[in-house]
Amino acid sequence: MASDRVGFLTFEQMQSRQNFGSTRIRALSLLNYWPEAELFRIGRCYATVIFQKAYWVEYAEKFDGVKILDLCDPDLLHWGSHCKAMADTCDVVTTSTKSLADIVSRYTATPTFCIPDRVDLNSVRGLRKCHSENGPTRTAAWFGYSMNFPSLDCAVPELLLHGINHLIVVADYDKPYWLPLEFYGTMRVTNYVWNIETVYGHLLEADIVLNYRLDSGRWRYKSNNKTILAWALGLPVAHSVRELAALLSEEARIQEADMRYQEVQRDYDVSQSVIEYKSLIARIMTQKNGQFSAPTQPGG
Repeated sequence: MASDRVGFLTFEQMQSRQNFGSTRIRALSLLNYWPEAELFRIGRCYATVIFQKAYWVEYAEKFDGVKILDLCDPDLLHWGSHCKAMADTCDVVTTSTKSLADIVSRYTATPTFCIPDRVDLNSVRGLRKCHSENGPTRTAAWFGYSMNFPSLDCAVPELLLHGINHLIVVADYDKPYWLPLEFYGTMRVTNYVWNIETVYGHLLEADIVLNYRLDSGRWRYKSNNKTILAWALGLPVAHSVRELAALLSEEARIQEADMRYQEVQRDYDVSQSVIEYKSLIARIMTQKNGQFSAPTQPGG
């Protein structure tokens, strides 16, 4: 019914491209658990439109239903006025992290809420790393966009210090990872091209996953989506030098992996995000003082 239909206008749609992690995590995975929601289609009548990193101010200004701007990156840092204009036009802004919600709330009076990144547990297809009899940690994996390689560079010295001699990197098809010059040839590096059909299998070749956090610039606002995906696969994650040192034995890996696997099952199922969005939308409708009615399509 149009009275409760939700349209996700995604970053992929606005860019006319595919395979963006933000769209997969923040929109497509939710559609599997939200019968009333669909990818936005021009000409359809929606009660709610969620603009997933999508800046269509002209449409939003005319749309009289519930409008949500969903952000997973600090776009205000480089698209300042455009991002603010979109946020000001919407009823609420949702973000993937609390730190991002905090900075967005400084630039707009629009209420801002954090709905964290979560994982579609069914997409993992029951895959889970078996650490038993693997021995000490020898292989580490890193995955993501090549522009984030600096966070991997800073981990290399510690990998070598702790005897980790194989690094698996799953990233862009045209940008393989190379060790920093001073460490060239000191360990084996296996580069894989990221693909949704193969990435899980590549990660399961490793003993642990690296997700070092940088505190500068845009990195301070990044979510833990890579971490929770690794946890869902039964892989422990090192976010720092200290955590890496604590995961060097088989016993430590098994203990950490089991604990985090249970945490993902409990706290990071994407169906929980659907529940949170539905609750948020209901609150917005209530705040319209009972005057909310099925919206008309802009221009229609």
